Amino acid sequence: MGAILFKPGQTAVASRNNASEFTKDVLCIFECPICCENYDSHIIQCQSGHSICDNCAKRLHKCPQCNARYNGTRNYALEDILAQLQRAKTTPKKIVDDVLYATEARANAARQQNVVTTGVITVTPVVPKKKKETTVCRMNKCRQFMPLDDLQGHLKSAHNEDVYILNGKTKWKRCRFGFKGNSLYNQRYALLTDIGIFFLIVRIEIFVEDGDDMIRITAWIQGTCKPEVAHRYYSLIEIEFNGTRATYQDYVHGDLATVAEIEDNDECLKFSVYNNHDDDIEIDISGFVSYNMTSNRDKDRPRRQNTNIVDIESSEQEEEDDSSEDGDYYQDYYYD
Repeated sequence: MGAILFKPGQTAVASRNNASEFTKDVLCIFECPICCENYDSHIIQCQSGHSICDNCAKRLHKCPQCNARYNGTRNYALEDILAQLQRAKTTPKKIVDDVLYATEARANAARQQNVVTTGVITVTPVVPKKKKETTVCRMNKCRQFMPLDDLQGHLKSAHNEDVYILNGKTKWKRCRFGFKGNSLYNQRYALLTDIGIFFLIVRIEIFVEDGDDMIRITAWIQGTCKPEVAHRYYSLIEIEFNGTRATYQDYVHGDLATVAEIEDNDECLKFSVYNNHDDDIEIDISGFVSYNMTSNRDKDRPRRQNTNIVDIESSEQEEEDDSSEDGDYYQDYYYD
């Protein structure tokens, strides 16, 4: 093997900095430059080739980067890359990390070979450190990748107003949440519990159906856990809005699940109501996360695809009759 030349005083710091910048540059390709969300549906490009997500394209007539018009052309190449990554159950971040990790490992091995310099140096064998488990922050307009150990501190410092600390009294106790949201905007909340960190994601879509103005609401809970262990954690979400109560329960989604995958497969709470155009109306959001006491049974079953939807006024008397003595409304749902 040929000798490797190092300049006097050269270190690996510059290399690591360049790698970090390279990672950011690559990951930006997979994000809409307008809303900073990961692409999760159709990708639209302007006449000059700049891409944005389908949702932003509906609100823009000209490209903010070059002022060219949007004519509905899709970026099929980038859509195909994302589809291939989803089928491989991986992410752009993981691929970039794997490439950089392999490159660093080869560089470390090379440093242990003969070194030719103008001076005398001592070569210390470098053993690649075990890669820390990484995750992504899923709060609104934030897709920072970081070590999983740093996520809680990041949430408290950058998104504190939407962070909720939930504590169950025992290992199997449900960690409950309950708050009000705005009916006009997508909302994301971080749930910090004794069993892990979870994201409650609520998406609002305004649309027209048969001439009627409608609002569609979807919601689910996504953990920082890997897909193969997601069945160990159970969740229930209940949303009351505009006279309708919708309830969905199942084990949580893993960290690789995408918005498009979850919504297209109906693996979430999903319902639609008429849009009364009341900007002050709020959404009541409640539910819980807990260990899944039937995780062995749930490990191989398909996810649930049905949302329980009822009219609040007509069901009030029925709920009073069915309530347990301790007022635990969710008892009937958890063990079905």
